Parts: sequence; C-alpha cells; structure tokens
Amino acid sequence: MKYFIDGYNLLFKEAWARSCNSLEDARRQLIQELDSLATTLRLDITIVFDAPFQDDELRRGHFRSLEIVFTAKGQTADDYLAHIVEGLGTRAVVVTSDRGLKRRIKDSRVENVHEFIVELRKKSRKKAIPKPVKLAPIPQKVIPKPEKTTLSELPPLGDLVAWEAIFTGKIKLEKNKTKRPEQQHNI
Repeated sequence: MKYFIDGYNLLFKEAWARSCNSLEDARRQLIQELDSLATTLRLDITIVFDAPFQDDELRRGHFRSLEIVFTAKGQTADDYLAHIVEGLGTRAVVVTSDRGLKRRIKDSRVENVHEFIVELRKKSRKKAIPKPVKLAPIPQKVIPKPEKTTLSELPPLGDLVAWEAIFTGKIKLEKNKTKRPEQQHNI
C-alpha cells in the first residue's frame, strides 16, 4: 500500500506546529518522525507540501525511507494528491483531514491524519517492545546414584585386576552374589 500524506494538513492538525519556533523546524520534526515510523513499520510513504512561492517546477526528494514532494509554483498539495492517486485507485491511501480533498478523491481510500498518526505510533511501539522468548527446557541428564558398597564387599588392596574392573565399570559388586576374580580362577 502506498500512503500519500497531505503534509501541512498533518503538520497543523497535530502538535508539531505548536511545539516549534518556526515552520521549517516543525516540518523537519514531522519528516523525522514519519521517516522513523516508515522505517520501523516498512511503509511506503510520500509526504506532499504546498510550495506556491518556490520554483516553477515540482521538487521531489527522499529522506531515508520517506519520499518528500514540494509542489510547483501555482500547484497545491491537494491538486497534486488528487492527480497522482487518480491512476493508483485502491492501491493508494491519502492521509488528510481536508474535506474538499476527500470529496475530490473518489477511487482511493482516505484516512484521517490524526487517526493515521496515532495508529502508526501505536504499531511502532508494539513492534519496538521485544517479546519474551520462550526457551525450551534444558534436558537434564539423569546420573544414577552410586551403589553403596561396604568395606567387606571390596577386593583386597593388592588385587589390581578386581580394582581395575570396578573402576572401568566392567563388573558390579553385589553383596555376597558376585565372586571376586581371584576366587573364580584359583590362581
């Protein structure tokens, strides 16, 4: 979806114009916030400003993720928006609170500037908050408890073969059931 924003309509409907010392500062703040939102939410946004006392030609540029258009001398942002979205139909959304412009745009969708910016801010905050990651439980290795052995079950200290068998796990000594290797071979 391509969004076309009536720049000064948004600027004066929201707090940017009241919070800045100059129109240029307010426009700069608006552009920076819209660019941030467009980047975060991966939106295709063009913001259009009236520039009746500027050059005779339309000026178009980009500020990171945001396309910025200043209309040519004698052309209003409303004229530009009505003309540009005429061919795009429902693939374009015009963001304005200007009733006259809303009436002129018949084939495109129109969104209210206040509702649009509030919704973008809300979506941006949700996207910025990291969601907790559920970790899979770590499988626990079950280590069997060693069998209790009494001193009477152990082979004599000099019986290296029996001790080697115990340490390598080749035999298990069970009380009075397992014969020691020296008892089996009569050496």
